[in-house]
Amino acid sequence: TNSDHCQDNSSHYIQNNSNGLMFFLLMLFGPTALSIVYSEVDNQNLEKINKAAHAELQALLGSRYSIEPAELHQHGKDPHSYHSSPQLPWAVVYPKSTQEVSEITKICSKYRICMVPCGSATSLEGHILSMRGGVCFNMTFMNSIKEIHTNDMDCVVEPGITYNNLNDELRPFNLFFSPDPGPGASIGGMVGTGCSGTNAVRYGTMRDNVLNLTVVLADGRIIKTAQRAKKSSAGYNLTQLFIGSEGTLGIITEATLKLRPIPKNVGVAVCNFDSINDASNSVIEIMK
Repeated sequence: TNSDHCQDNSSHYIQNNSNGLMFFLLMLFGPTALSIVYSEVDNQNLEKINKAAHAELQALLGSRYSIEPAELHQHGKDPHSYHSSPQLPWAVVYPKSTQEVSEITKICSKYRICMVPCGSATSLEGHILSMRGGVCFNMTFMNSIKEIHTNDMDCVVEPGITYNNLNDELRPFNLFFSPDPGPGASIGGMVGTGCSGTNAVRYGTMRDNVLNLTVVLADGRIIKTAQRAKKSSAGYNLTQLFIGSEGTLGIITEATLKLRPIPKNVGVAVCNFDSINDASNSVIEIMK
């Protein structure tokens, strides 16, 4: 969930990005959803838009809406990335539920304001930078585990929880969530970037371990991409569409994840090879 959510005229967007995927998104989600990708706010109306949006967001969120310079700088300058942004976000919001995310999104959509969802900010590619200002959605308050289904080996979580904390909670059930991109990564960010990690060869990437998502679209509509049932092939595969979309199609507020049994034995070995080919061939032989 870590990239710019902005608004613009959809026909302008199509003219500058004339490919089949963008046309498909326009047909599937409508002009408002496509407008999430790019925006230019009229500078003459910028101050007026900010004041109006500020009043509505503050009324909705109270102390969980901030325009403090320190917080804006914290969310606008990514310490882990070699990328930089010419702007800081105009405000930071801390939603606590899917419904709140929807209400905030409706306000931003109304005033044509960019939206940048932010997880734990561990990525290296500058996903959380506010390239055109706007509102940064800090999802860390949405960090609960809603359900654990041990018999079905899946769980339902909010996007702000980290995979490390999730695995701590799953350990008593002898289950774990396999993708491991790096310590501190949040589930929302992992979904948004389609992460992998050192376990990817055996257990697959994030695309192989997400069953369905709850997503808030650009206009505030809430959708669920699939059901928990694994044997279902009806309709578009929307889950895979949102995984790796880096926040450009919607804000993820809930994810149903596939779990695995914890291996009975885990070992670590260090080997030296004379060449990259020797190392690659050894991996192939081990996998066989």
